[in-house]
Amino acid sequence: MVYRDSASACDHQQRGSATRAPQDQARLAQLSGWLASLSEPAWLVGGALRDRLAGRHFADLDVVVAGDPTVAARGLADALGGSFATLAADRGVIRVGWPGTNWQAQTINVDIAQQRGASLLEDLQSRDFSINALALPLTPSALAWLYDIPATPPATITTPPEMALIDPLGGLADLAERRLRLASAAALREDPLRILRGARLVAQLGLMLPDATRIAAAQVARRIPEVAPERVTAEMLAMMAAPRATTALRALDALAALTVVVPPLSDCRGVTQGSLHYWDVFEHTLEVADYIDQTVALLEAGMLPDAPASPQLDPATQRVGHPLSLNFGGHNREILEHLRQPLGEGRTRLDLLKVAALFHDIGKPATRVDDEGKVRFPGHPEMGVAPTRATLRTWQLGQRARRYIPAIVQFHMRPGQLAGPQGVSDRALRHYFRDTGDVSLDVAVFSIADHFAVYGPTPLTAFWFAHYAIVSDLVRRYYEEPEHVIPARLIDGNDLRQHFGIQPGPRMRQILDQVHAARIDGILSTRTEALAMVSQLITVEEEST
Repeated sequence: MVYRDSASACDHQQRGSATRAPQDQARLAQLSGWLASLSEPAWLVGGALRDRLAGRHFADLDVVVAGDPTVAARGLADALGGSFATLAADRGVIRVGWPGTNWQAQTINVDIAQQRGASLLEDLQSRDFSINALALPLTPSALAWLYDIPATPPATITTPPEMALIDPLGGLADLAERRLRLASAAALREDPLRILRGARLVAQLGLMLPDATRIAAAQVARRIPEVAPERVTAEMLAMMAAPRATTALRALDALAALTVVVPPLSDCRGVTQGSLHYWDVFEHTLEVADYIDQTVALLEAGMLPDAPASPQLDPATQRVGHPLSLNFGGHNREILEHLRQPLGEGRTRLDLLKVAALFHDIGKPATRVDDEGKVRFPGHPEMGVAPTRATLRTWQLGQRARRYIPAIVQFHMRPGQLAGPQGVSDRALRHYFRDTGDVSLDVAVFSIADHFAVYGPTPLTAFWFAHYAIVSDLVRRYYEEPEHVIPARLIDGNDLRQHFGIQPGPRMRQILDQVHAARIDGILSTRTEALAMVSQLITVEEEST
């Protein structure tokens, strides 16, 4: 079975050490100084407290104050040398940015909120889930405990005796039993977006969904479109960017919300595929998101000094050995750096590649053909582009993301179509890189994950190996033979003006495109040949008029 432990590895990396680092000491001193200046009580709440109880690392902090959050935020910003801004004026939330202080030297956000209701108890009772309805009075000793993260998660979830944990809804017990229980019967009705947040918590913490939570979500899920689109989009992007995205998607489906957020997926459920496929279209779609993370983990493993050899096909079994690593022609580092480039919405190419997994096969239900038991989906990538764009418009994604994701959908089958009887030709590669453009490498990585998700629990077959060999060669030649796979244009607009008097406009673009197409097809190889072709094109134009 292919390596499926990347999420566990990620969790391990996120856990801290029992030995407090020097930057933590400075952090504690700054926070303690701020606490001493407060005239009103303050409590730690939310994800940082929940994750610390579970022995997990955390980043951002959520604080509730009884007094004016603006005053508290100004004081904290001064103490930390950070900035502050209103995050949610209607809920009295101020965000303080604490630059360069977390474990990746990125900004930590400290959200300071005004206590809702007449008491802290009312505030906690108004929250989404019991595991988030916990509070801890902020004191220097509480802060010391907060940052003293154990090297491994505790066997039992408890707090030190001196920690006066406030737990009116039994959230600590639910966290220990790994249950996602609603804080109140009205929690989801008050804000349907909490369904998406709940699915993300299920994946992050390995929680179970009690029947009461499922039933309540099913009654409310249809109201998710009433929520501000930017809030829904932010939750979906955060869900897809995190490890275990497939687990979160399955939880979202169990809460009756996945096809509300991604309507085209509803038609994919139960659509059977050809003999190669283990899963139907719907299940295959969910698996691909997980396999993208695994592909990245295998590429990272391939960069280690003692990385095992690239997977090889066993002629006797026609199966591939366990791929403890992948090697894309020795260019893993370049590929990973490419995938980590920012691409709008505060997300990277890799984040949006996982979003594209949700849409890549939505064209299959409309194109399914069963020819005497041979199931095919001709043209399904192109068919999926329009509904993908429609859904992304609903999400109100930015333009770059709205271009990127449909492009992955449109071209995701192309790497598998490259090989001919004599292997992958220069001409085939040139056409591939011309058509896919900026997403060429992204599509290549996506196709590896897509092929992983074909054969179910045992995906490593001759079929997978052949595809892996194509993609690895594609990446190698992209970096090592650019003149063969992405040929430069032989002439430009200046040449057309100087030699033929052609001015900028549609005619110039058409001629340049025709000449470059001939270059890609291998018909032209020199500037002289390109200029001669332009002369021929002009002659044909004149003779036809």
